[in-house]
Amino acid sequence: HRMPTGYSCFAGIEDAPPVAPRQDGPVVFGSFNNLTKLTDPTLRLWARLLERVQDSRLLVKAMALSRPGIRRAYERRMAACGLPMDRVDFAGAEADRSAHLRQMGRADIALDPIPFPGGGSSREVLWMGVPVVTLTGATWMSRVGASILGRVGLDDLVTGTEAAYLDAAAGLAADPDRLTDLRQGLRGRMRAGPLMDCEGYTRDLERLLIGLS
Repeated sequence: HRMPTGYSCFAGIEDAPPVAPRQDGPVVFGSFNNLTKLTDPTLRLWARLLERVQDSRLLVKAMALSRPGIRRAYERRMAACGLPMDRVDFAGAEADRSAHLRQMGRADIALDPIPFPGGGSSREVLWMGVPVVTLTGATWMSRVGASILGRVGLDDLVTGTEAAYLDAAAGLAADPDRLTDLRQGLRGRMRAGPLMDCEGYTRDLERLLIGLS
């Protein structure tokens, strides 16, 4: 059964810190997902992206990276997948939610892993003014990112092949004006769009359930 405007809604994070201005310097790609989502195909794809976007960096943030043994294991694994580790930064758990969200705001572009894109993390990072690039697949889970991005008007960042994913991420990295506009406007776009129409989502859900009864 399909909801007319997507599988979930988002109430926003009203106590979140303000969106920070975009910083000059190399483009920072970011991942804020559970580490179990970082499959080898994902890491190899990101290695190709960093090779293509010269001087760019990758920020990988996950609570488990606070544990030195896990961090060392992922350093080895990422290096084996071809990532240049001198351009990869790690961040672990934060003292509070505001600090966590500010870390998200360090990124210019967030990257969905494959085949399991972000859900809650994608909504949070969008709230901090950071666009997300996603790669869809045939399963429901692999299309969660497409559902979220489609409801904030970022359909061009929903891709269907690895080549298109790389093109979308590299193209956005090469467009600082658009990155600045998105940084400044994403939160307002989310508030005005169907992703945050929680009342409308509830009415749609009620109609669906009544129709099934």
